[in-house]
Amino acid sequence: MKADLFARPDRTQFPIAATATERVTTQLILAGGGHRQVPAQEDLRSSDSRPGRGLAPSGSWSLTGFTLIELLVVIAIIAILAGILLPTLARSKYTGQRTVCVNNIRQQYLSQLLYADDNHGRFPYHEDTSPDYHRTTTTGARSIVNSLRGTYLVETKVLICPITRKTFGRIWLNYESMTNFASKDTRDYGGWDTTASMVYTPYMWFANFTANPAMRFLAPDGKVSPNPADNEPAWPITSSECDSRRAFITHRISDTPGTKLWDVGHLGQFDAGSQSRPLWAFSITPDQPVGHADGSIKVRPKAPIGFTMPAAGPAPTPPITESGHDRTQPRAAAPTTPASLPSWARAMLTAARVNWVAGASRRFIAAAKRS
Repeated sequence: MKADLFARPDRTQFPIAATATERVTTQLILAGGGHRQVPAQEDLRSSDSRPGRGLAPSGSWSLTGFTLIELLVVIAIIAILAGILLPTLARSKYTGQRTVCVNNIRQQYLSQLLYADDNHGRFPYHEDTSPDYHRTTTTGARSIVNSLRGTYLVETKVLICPITRKTFGRIWLNYESMTNFASKDTRDYGGWDTTASMVYTPYMWFANFTANPAMRFLAPDGKVSPNPADNEPAWPITSSECDSRRAFITHRISDTPGTKLWDVGHLGQFDAGSQSRPLWAFSITPDQPVGHADGSIKVRPKAPIGFTMPAAGPAPTPPITESGHDRTQPRAAAPTTPASLPSWARAMLTAARVNWVAGASRRFIAAAKRS
């Protein structure tokens, strides 16, 4: 019979504890059915000789927790990893939301083009207060909303940008959902799925938009050039005028001289005051997606698109006076924000933050040791 097995009266075998470290005491199974405790033959100890480790005098295990230094080191490592990963995760989330916005612009473009195909190439009547207004008391039953809703544009959720929804949806409730009025205090302004007489959205539609007095389209230097080829081409009235140079859809970043500056593009500051300034001097949006009349969509960094527009929202203002698009000449310095920095500069900024966190952790640990 093997040494680690004992025979029972019923001829069955019973194994003793398999490992030496577990054999602190041994139960001897007696033939009469009783049992008694006897000390183990070996006084086993853990190979860890540090104080507080191994077997206590009573024979039971005793383990201590983390020391303060160990805890601080773990916290410092977690902080460093968070400093590295969180900005990357935030950028990935923003990129995904911007992709949804670009897809929204594509769907809006197709809905207008389908309408034009069924109406002799002409886009919906759009003599509204501003390009982001899709129904006003002027257009009424002939408005974009009444012409497209439920037929050419069924899913009104494509009129909601996930980025402006988060930043401005609590100010203008129709930026959060097309079923909302602009605020709880009005029924005159709202989204596509409301009965509001004044409907505006996060997206400006330029096709067939007219204004009185007439708009002025500018050259890249911000002035009207005597050579028409140097100026931005007028927005299309019919589908035959759709080409890659003409703007079609974008978010609102606008200046109505002496009235209001609106910065309601991606991560904009919303109300930028009333003192007239160039767009690049007040807008903090990191990029601006622009749908062109040929169906192409470009995301332009730091919003290099100049518009001079009336104010959007619950207070209509005089019509458009000037417009500029896709300016390519050097501009005045823009306000510096982390999102506006080039990728190498953002990487350096992230590294600096990580170094600062690591240095602060080391100083904290050194102070704890001295105390």
